[in-house]
Amino acid sequence: MFWTGISAFLIWMLLSLPVYASGDYPVASCKSWNGTITEKSGINSRNALIKGSVTKADVQEYCERDPGGMTKQYGGKLTVEQCVAKTQQEIGKVDLVTKANCSTGTLVFQYGSRPPTSVRFPLGADANQSCASGMPPLIEQFKILCSNYSKAETPPISPEQTKSKDFCTDLLKIHGLATRAQFDCGFTKYSNKMMSDASECMSILGENEAKRSITWGMTQFDHFKTRDGQYATCNRVLQDMPTIVAK
Repeated sequence: MFWTGISAFLIWMLLSLPVYASGDYPVASCKSWNGTITEKSGINSRNALIKGSVTKADVQEYCERDPGGMTKQYGGKLTVEQCVAKTQQEIGKVDLVTKANCSTGTLVFQYGSRPPTSVRFPLGADANQSCASGMPPLIEQFKILCSNYSKAETPPISPEQTKSKDFCTDLLKIHGLATRAQFDCGFTKYSNKMMSDASECMSILGENEAKRSITWGMTQFDHFKTRDGQYATCNRVLQDMPTIVAK
């Protein structure tokens, strides 16, 4: 249950960022931007469809989160405004299209002119759900398109995945958020297993990369607290991470 909790809470964290004040098209897989839905039809049918685009507000959130370390706040050379302008220029106009057959559990996602990505739910027990796999946003897209179906349930992540850099990056982001929550929310208990795994992952990633991941998680807690309030944010952490923090 510990690893299932990590997976579920990471997806919530990545896809509950402030971008949804202006857009709700899940695209980001840790180091990317989300989009904004402009059209939705056929929900819970064989022809479920969402269309969208990447807006300036989506790029603004991406630059504030800055997973690539481009801004001065995270050791880069650009201001957030410069990051937005540069990224928008690089992205250009991007159309987003996702189609799903809710009866068969199939989903096809098209990002601009890139080759389409397809997946079938439910996922297998050995499915790769790391940020690098690009799977987290596809899971959330399926939930939007096929909300009456339970085929997008995510399998637990095995402890062996802690040895991968991708998973260590994810885990340390959770660790950063959870430790910030422990301090701000006054939680008195913190998982010894999480502490042990975080220590192992710090060694795997190295000091700089580990620090960046932990800082990212702390920043997200601050985002949630500003957006939703401290009481709601602390309760959400308790609800979704019962094996990591407790009162």
